[in-house]
Amino acid sequence: MLKIYTYQIPFVTPFKIAQGSYSTREGILLCYEDDGLTAYGEIAPLTGFSTFTVQNIVPILEQEYENISEWLSTNDDDFLLNFEVKYPMPSLLFGLDTLVTDYHAKKKNQTLQHYLNPTTTQTLVPANAAIGIQADTDSILAVVSKKVEQGFDTIKLKVGLNFEQEFQAIQAIRTSYKDVKLRLDVNRSWGYNDASKYLKLLAPYDIEYIEEPLLLKDRHQWGRLKQASEIKIAADESFRNKKDALELIDQNLVDLLILKPMMFGRFSEMGVTIELANSHDIDIVFTTSLESVVGRTATAVLSSIWGSKKYDHGISTGTLLEDDLADTVHEMEGGRFKLPNQNGLGILINTEKLNLVIG
Repeated sequence: MLKIYTYQIPFVTPFKIAQGSYSTREGILLCYEDDGLTAYGEIAPLTGFSTFTVQNIVPILEQEYENISEWLSTNDDDFLLNFEVKYPMPSLLFGLDTLVTDYHAKKKNQTLQHYLNPTTTQTLVPANAAIGIQADTDSILAVVSKKVEQGFDTIKLKVGLNFEQEFQAIQAIRTSYKDVKLRLDVNRSWGYNDASKYLKLLAPYDIEYIEEPLLLKDRHQWGRLKQASEIKIAADESFRNKKDALELIDQNLVDLLILKPMMFGRFSEMGVTIELANSHDIDIVFTTSLESVVGRTATAVLSSIWGSKKYDHGISTGTLLEDDLADTVHEMEGGRFKLPNQNGLGILINTEKLNLVIG
């Protein structure tokens, strides 16, 4: 039987980016019970990054409830492809694909990673620590110190609000932590002229790469900025499907692609797109969309299979949430995400605290 729930989880403290902050994460939990097995999927569009909301998706799930239930019991290979034509919503497709993949992995008594890639031996995935925009340099250094003590080798800083202050913080980080890998996420906050100037100032500070440096209106300047920059450029918001990847690669606009499965959609579409990127020596870094343990674990598994081995992945975001849908105490180990060692996602969720929508 298929059950559909909604959830709201507060952040420990508001997670701040240049465009605003997140104080609560909301989403939809899919739960399918059959023959003694329970499988999960998560649908969690992210405000500011998705073009639709949980409130848009719930009525679709109610309307398509019988069709989805029938698909889960019959395993029609074309269902998701046809569903995408009708509902081109990546988070919805990712949640359904996670649900059915978790179910079939459990039917075969396999972990999710072994179901998707029988030859894998990886048990830990290196992760970066994500730090939202902070009030001042001392605050940033305090968080960085804590993350380094926890075993993280890579720090991802959200920037784009006040470059002078952020630059001082970066200098301070480099003074105290010369070996830590440092990457920046601008979230489309700089105009071309500012970006060009800032990247030159940042060049001596060994920045691993910088995500989405340009305002959307300056998107046509990406190629020019990449040619002039000593720092690698990564696409995140500009990369949501295979078509985006083709454009970015063909025009030589980026060095890396940041793949958010919750914003991308079906697993098979990810696989095809990653093959394209690999054929052009473009690295793929996976990252969550600040969702719960369900989507986060699926993202970690996908990063272990398809993600670059040269870069740490953005999969440690569970620490930003005050609570979660399942116990996550042992999720991280020394800056590494521990992949499931039980069948499927390896998660058991107590749904009593969630809001049952249907089922």
